[in-house]
Amino acid sequence: MGLYNYEKLMLLSIDDNKGHVIFSLSTTLPYGLAGAILFDLHFANRIDFVKDKVKLIDKTPIGDEVLDTALKLIADDEKHNEMQFWVEKLYQKIDNIKKRIINKLVDAKILKYEKDKILWFIPVEKYPTNNPIPEINLRLEIRGIVLDANKPTQDDIALISLIYSCNLVEEIFTKEEIRQAEEIIKDMVDSESVGQIIRDSIRNMMLAVTAASNAAVIATQVTT
Repeated sequence: MGLYNYEKLMLLSIDDNKGHVIFSLSTTLPYGLAGAILFDLHFANRIDFVKDKVKLIDKTPIGDEVLDTALKLIADDEKHNEMQFWVEKLYQKIDNIKKRIINKLVDAKILKYEKDKILWFIPVEKYPTNNPIPEINLRLEIRGIVLDANKPTQDDIALISLIYSCNLVEEIFTKEEIRQAEEIIKDMVDSESVGQIIRDSIRNMMLAVTAASNAAVIATQVTT
C-alpha cells in the first residue's frame, strides 16, 4: 500500500520494539511531520511553494483526514503564507496529530495497539510493529537512493530531506555510514537534476523545520 510522506516519517520515528516515538526525536519530529504534510499537499497539487511562501491553488479535499484538515486550515487563513509559520502551526492546530497518524498506521495493520504499565500501575500505550514489510521496504529504498545512487523521485528527495532535518539519519544508516550519508543527502538536495522550484522548496522547508525545532528547544530551556 502507498503511504504519504507524513506516514513514512512517523513509521521511521517509532522504536519498533518499544512501540513509541524515539525519545531523541521528541523536539524535531512534530515540525518534520508538518513539513511532510506540506510536501504531501504540494505533490497532490493543492498548494504551491513560491520561495519561502505557501500558496493555495486548490482547496478540494483529497480524501485523507490529516491532509484535508491541514488543507482547510491553510484555506481558511488568508493572513499567513510563510512556510515557517505553517511548519510551526500545523502541529499546534491539528489536534493529536501524532496520535492520529499512528492510528492510521494501526488501521493499516502496520502497527498494533497495546496497553502496558510502568512500575506496575502507570498505564501507557504502545504501538509496536505488526507488519514489518512496509518499513523494511522503505528503509531499503532510502538506503538504495543514498548509498547505491538509485534514482530518486522529487517525492523521495523531499522525504529524505526531512529525515535529515529531523536527525533520523542515524536510525537508518550504520554508525560507519552516517557521515557519508549526510554528505550525499546534502548534495542530493542541491542537485540541479531536482529542478529549481522543488530544490528551493526543499531548502526552505529544511530551514523552516530547523528554525522551528531550535525555537522549541530554546523555549523549553527558558521555562525550565
